Amino acid sequence: VGDSSKSSNSKLYYGEYQYQKHFQFGLNAIAGITASSGIITAGLYGNHTENNQAAFLQFSQAIQNLNVEAGMRFEKFGIDSIKSKSQPVFRAGLNYQLAQATFIRCSFGEGYRFPSVAEKFTQTNIGSIKVFPNPEVQAETGQSAEIGIKQGFKVDDWMGYIDVAAFANWYQNMMEFRFGYYPPFVDSSGFINPNYLGFKSVNVEDAKIHGLEFSVTSTGKLFGLPFTLLAGYCFINPIDANMKLWSDSLIANDHSLSQSQQDSIEQLKYLKYRYKNTAKFDADITWKKFSTGVSFEYNSFMINIDPFFTGTDPIILQLTGGTPFEFVPGIAEYRALHNKGDYFIDWHLGWQLSDEVKASLIVKNITNNEYTQRPAMVEPPRNIALQVNVKL
Repeated sequence: VGDSSKSSNSKLYYGEYQYQKHFQFGLNAIAGITASSGIITAGLYGNHTENNQAAFLQFSQAIQNLNVEAGMRFEKFGIDSIKSKSQPVFRAGLNYQLAQATFIRCSFGEGYRFPSVAEKFTQTNIGSIKVFPNPEVQAETGQSAEIGIKQGFKVDDWMGYIDVAAFANWYQNMMEFRFGYYPPFVDSSGFINPNYLGFKSVNVEDAKIHGLEFSVTSTGKLFGLPFTLLAGYCFINPIDANMKLWSDSLIANDHSLSQSQQDSIEQLKYLKYRYKNTAKFDADITWKKFSTGVSFEYNSFMINIDPFFTGTDPIILQLTGGTPFEFVPGIAEYRALHNKGDYFIDWHLGWQLSDEVKASLIVKNITNNEYTQRPAMVEPPRNIALQVNVKL
């Protein structure tokens, strides 16, 4: 039987008008308006109404080897009597074919996101984990930019492309669900009431994410057999700018801090639950009716998580007089043992029995590695499955 307190029912009404015009000199223009209205009845958030109106305009132009796009959008949101600030957002991008298989691109865009009903009003629990409402959470704005190059190649029987890009994102009032201690009043008794521990949608005033991304896709022959390769690597530097100013100032002015204390404070400047380095690899080879392949994924150490999970939250330490309170025992120990990151490897073997039937042996986490992608959530151990696909 389902839990009615976590059920929801919604009705959405949506309409859009779009006008397109193609000019003889190659310019394409698209303009339009959209409107939507929703009625939500939910045990999780209560009963609410939401609405959205928007007008947009976009241009695209091809000039020999250059493609240019630019556009703007003006939106207005509302939930119940709460109205958003109305503001336009712009975006522009270009793609230039420098050579036969060389493409250069760059883009810039703005974004505006009004909090959803769930982010403002969700009040529930998942086991012992609680989620609190925050009607005061503000809309987030942001800007993003990217520059990249895509290079095709062909060497003997091998062909494919390499893509390299640098990107940057800036956010103001970025919204995140953060774990914390959210009592309705200030309690200085030192007693921690577990009823006030949980997640809530809050604003990170100023966040910056810069990074680099590399990927390669190729097909060819290995030992005379058809072979495909997909590989990629991504590096990001996710910074909470306000925490960075605080941590840099504290470390610079308090010379009594030990190296471990400085390292702990330094970690706080990173946005939570993000990997700085991610690498993926997927290879597949075919012989007659058989195919086999391996997938590999690596995630570096998650530098910053909510300190409630590791017993180092300064608010709790202040309440308890310096006594650590580890909300989920074992997380701090696990992070100390796995401070170089985690990886997992999958393997599969396929047999094309006929044009309609294929059998596959799939082994997930073949090395039976113990790893997590979220705190306190251990991923499955080695798993072996036999799969049969039939086309009718």
